[in-house]
Amino acid sequence: MAESDRSEGLAGRYFDAAIDLLRQVRDAEGDRITAAGQLIADTVEAGGRVFSFGAGHSSLPAQDTVYRAGGLAIMNLLAVPGSSGGRPAGDARQRAGAGRRAGRGGAGHQPAGAR
Repeated sequence: MAESDRSEGLAGRYFDAAIDLLRQVRDAEGDRITAAGQLIADTVEAGGRVFSFGAGHSSLPAQDTVYRAGGLAIMNLLAVPGSSGGRPAGDARQRAGAGRRAGRGGAGHQPAGAR
């Protein structure tokens, strides 16, 4: 497939649109992003702590800053009950029934009198 065929296909249009949006963000927000990065660097250098928060799906980037292997120990997640931001998204213990133990509602357990 020729280079021009690939860039004109659906995938090529998607990448072109994504790159265009990234350029727009860089141009419109680059100074603010740089300033935010400097604030975080200054906080780290001064021995401070950095807090992140997100509710629902926006908790995933916040969790990523805290739970990523090799992450900074100064990163802290602001966990709000019910916001999905208190535990790693993939924590199986939080799934319904996954934390049950034998004798306390484990697999195959039926309450007394149930048939």
